[in-house]
Amino acid sequence: MRKLLLICLALTVLFMIVGVSFAADQKVLTVDNPDALTGHEGHHVAVTGQVNGESVHVESVKML
Repeated sequence: MRKLLLICLALTVLFMIVGVSFAADQKVLTVDNPDALTGHEGHHVAVTGQVNGESVHVESVKML
């Protein structure tokens, strides 16, 4: 019973580490022209633009 508990604990820790490593790959960008997104707060949108380093210049916004 103790071996089963240790195996379950090890698998839980392994899955937690894998999940955190995948979540760390998401990149957050600053918007150069936030006025282009006005009126879309809280909406799901598709954004077209150009990425410049750590920021994005929004060219168009389309509601999904």
